[in-house]
Amino acid sequence: MRETYKLFGSLLVLVVALALAIFMVFEGTALRMNEFAYVFSPGEAARSGIGDNYRPGNFESRILNSTHVFIVKVLHDQTGVLPQDTSVMRGEIISPVLGLGIDLSAGDTVYLGLVVDRQLKPGNSYLLFAYLFRHPARPYDIFSVDHEHVYKIDHEGNLWRLQDHAREGYIVPFRNARYNQLSNLAAYIGNYAEKNAGKREGNLRDYQEYLDGFMLEPASLEELIQASDTIVVITVNSVEQSPSPSLVRAYYTVKETLKGNLTDPYARLSYLILPADTAVGETYLCFLNGVTLASRFGSFFSADDPEYQPLLEELRGRR
Repeated sequence: MRETYKLFGSLLVLVVALALAIFMVFEGTALRMNEFAYVFSPGEAARSGIGDNYRPGNFESRILNSTHVFIVKVLHDQTGVLPQDTSVMRGEIISPVLGLGIDLSAGDTVYLGLVVDRQLKPGNSYLLFAYLFRHPARPYDIFSVDHEHVYKIDHEGNLWRLQDHAREGYIVPFRNARYNQLSNLAAYIGNYAEKNAGKREGNLRDYQEYLDGFMLEPASLEELIQASDTIVVITVNSVEQSPSPSLVRAYYTVKETLKGNLTDPYARLSYLILPADTAVGETYLCFLNGVTLASRFGSFFSADDPEYQPLLEELRGRR
């Protein structure tokens, strides 16, 4: 009996030792987030849609589901940002880490869409996870910043994770100190994405197809006509704000149809998604793909534009 207990005791010690060894290995090498809680004022929580049951997301899932990860300096200069886009800031790319749908290079200007106020401060540099949003009725692409993973970079290359947006409070992000250095974390992100390329590609495949098909760049009028489901001249009766501040829902009357049929009762569209400066009472020539423009440039002409009348005459001549 004693021998049995001895054997059992030895096996138990061995199992415990093995478990401790595994724990120490993973504790020393795995990338782990510190446990922390976000603090939001009620107003910020309401604006950001964060509820009482909110929990920060897994770090690796952000690598696999973000269209872009980049290192960026936030600019004081807001030249080019539409007045309606009050939550958009301009940034200059220091270094791209991951990308999908649009390639970024050092020195490129990007437009950063903020979900929560006071996420980013001009003059500071950050490592950001972002989701690319493109729309042909917007003059620029928006990189919507993941508010859970905002990492400020100090002058020594250390990372500080934004925890409290209201008080601009930062914490040391990772238990493993080596990943609190920008170069180490950027390398980890790149390596993890490479090792899980199939999973990342699968996660983002549908969105890649959306980007490829939605943002057309016709090289000629012929290609633009071919890419457009409908070409119409409309008068705008009223507009209302859409979910995106630089777009509006425009309610309209069709004056002339040059391709397709917006007035067909089976395909009638009550409104179109058009640029925010669309004016009530104005007449526009629109090349449309569904409810929005077929391409970012050359799909939307006011009757006051010099190109409007010649283009209208040419389209009439092609019917």
